[in-house]
Amino acid sequence: MKEKNEIRKYEQIIGYDAHVHLREEDMTKLVIGDTLHQFGGCLAMTNLKDPADNPKKLAEYWRFIFPLISRDRKFQLAMPLMLTKNVTAETISQSSPYTKIVKWIPGTTSTNSEMGLSFSDLEKDFSILEAIQKEKMFFSGHFEKAFTDKGALIPLKYQEEEALFLVEKIRKNFPDLIIVFEHISSKAGAKFFLANLEKMACTITLHHLILNDSYLYKKYSEKINPFFYCKPCLKSEDDRRTILELAFSGLENVFFGSDSAPHPLFKKEADPPAAGLFSAPILMAALIELFERHGKLPLLENFTAINARKFYNLEIPEEKITFLKSNWTIPETISNGNISVPVLLGGTELKWKQKFK
Repeated sequence: MKEKNEIRKYEQIIGYDAHVHLREEDMTKLVIGDTLHQFGGCLAMTNLKDPADNPKKLAEYWRFIFPLISRDRKFQLAMPLMLTKNVTAETISQSSPYTKIVKWIPGTTSTNSEMGLSFSDLEKDFSILEAIQKEKMFFSGHFEKAFTDKGALIPLKYQEEEALFLVEKIRKNFPDLIIVFEHISSKAGAKFFLANLEKMACTITLHHLILNDSYLYKKYSEKINPFFYCKPCLKSEDDRRTILELAFSGLENVFFGSDSAPHPLFKKEADPPAAGLFSAPILMAALIELFERHGKLPLLENFTAINARKFYNLEIPEEKITFLKSNWTIPETISNGNISVPVLLGGTELKWKQKFK
């Protein structure tokens, strides 16, 4: 039975995914469609097997991705320069005409980040940040510190909080540097962000909005559930609620970035499992359901389609996307015969389904 005044149709300006992993080779061809169907643009991460840390590599990745996008689409594709040990101030200057974003993933913190500058590398020499500021580029950061200064492993749930001291130090030394706090996931991170709103933005993922650390571990065990393992990791319910409030804040410098990160099934089932959740197939449907449940649906268009584009000085498109209230079951995996990729929340139901023209 339909509830009185129940919304059955939702339409908005097509979104912009400000943080997505489209990967390489056959994996890209398998997963890119989910992003293209739901979004009118994206910031495609470049922590590839051979990270795109110079203009030539950026151009090569662009030439690979762009032909996979229909010529009928005005898709707003962007890619960051990866900040690796190979990057110099000259590299920054050379890359500025091709991208306005530099992405830092500290070494060993995420997939293919082995060449990333470590915390100590960056602290010892801030000249690279001076170059980024000089070129008026955005400094996009995966702000997690995995090890103490003495080399001890920091527990997953504290790694974001332990990185904040360096972000604060960077802000004090480079007041004109525009920082993007990627996939913010903790109460401590949100508190820091809200105290430092000027020249700072943050992205928020779907999984940090809807899941807490009860999903991270297998029942009656301290062993990680690989199908909910990601970095930054899922955190406490208190952290999740704080991030949810941030998404509902209406702040213009808070926007959606899925951090959808596909891995083959065999890598997710390995020991240790690959870190990353493939959420692309469910993103908009799950977000509509979440925002509707909390009475915040009017805020969703800005969060997913407007704020990031304004922040990155992109045109707001006229293209719209439509969803109808219609139950469907999320597939357990998607596959092309050679690769099978587990889908976040596979086997469960969502209440909204995209309407295609």
